[in-house]
Amino acid sequence: MLHIAIVEDNEVDTGILLENLHQYELDNGCSFQTTCFPDGTSLLEKYEPVYDVVMMDIEMPGMNGMDTARKLRELDPSVCLIFITNLAQYAISGYEVDAIDYILKPLQYFQFSTRLDKAIRICGLWKERSVVVETQSSLVRLPLDEIYYVESEKHYLTFRAKRGDYRSRGTIKSVVADLPQETFARCHASYLVNLEYVERIDRKQVLVHGKTLPVSRACQKSLMDAFTRYLGGKRGW
Repeated sequence: MLHIAIVEDNEVDTGILLENLHQYELDNGCSFQTTCFPDGTSLLEKYEPVYDVVMMDIEMPGMNGMDTARKLRELDPSVCLIFITNLAQYAISGYEVDAIDYILKPLQYFQFSTRLDKAIRICGLWKERSVVVETQSSLVRLPLDEIYYVESEKHYLTFRAKRGDYRSRGTIKSVVADLPQETFARCHASYLVNLEYVERIDRKQVLVHGKTLPVSRACQKSLMDAFTRYLGGKRGW
C-alpha cells in the first residue's frame, strides 16, 4: 500500500485530488492510504518519513509550497514530491527541492495518472534501496548504501550508518529478511555487515569502515563467499 500526503488549502481541489486517486485505484487494482493537510505547517509538525508521495499545492497562505518543500527535504530527503499548481512557471523551480514532476490545475485525469505512474515507479525503486527503522522516538528511512553494519544486543538492533546510530527493537534474524543478501552478510551471530564497506577479511575479523568486528567460525565461509560474489558483481565478472 502506498502512503500519500496531500497538502492543499482549497477543499474543492483536495476533493478533486481524492477523486482522481480513487479512480486510479479502480483502474490499477491498487490501494492508497491518504492523509490530507490544509497547509505546509500542519504537514511539517511532528513529521515522520512514512509517506511515499507528497502532492503539494505551491500557492498556499502562510508558508507556500516551495518553502514547505525546502523544510520537508531537511526531514525527508527521498520522499517523492509532486507539485500542484495553476501556473507552470511556478513549478519549474521544483528542481531546487528535487520534485519529480508537477500537475497543472484544473486537474485532468490522464495527466494525473501519468505523473502518479512515475512516482510509483520511483517509490518502488526507493523501497528496494532503503529500510525504515523505528526508534524509540521516531521513524527513520535509511538508504541501504548509508548503512555500515547492524549490531544486535539482546532484543535491540543498532544500525550504524552515515547519519549516525539508530537503535530499535528487533533481532538480526528479522532484519536479514529486510536487507538484500547480495549486499549484506552475517559475520557473526550479532553482526550483519554491508559488503560495500568491507575493507579486509580474515578468519577471525572483518574490517568494516574502519571498525573491526568479529567473524565467527560458523560464518567464515558464507561471509567469504558473499564478499567474493559481491566483488565479482561490481567488476562485471
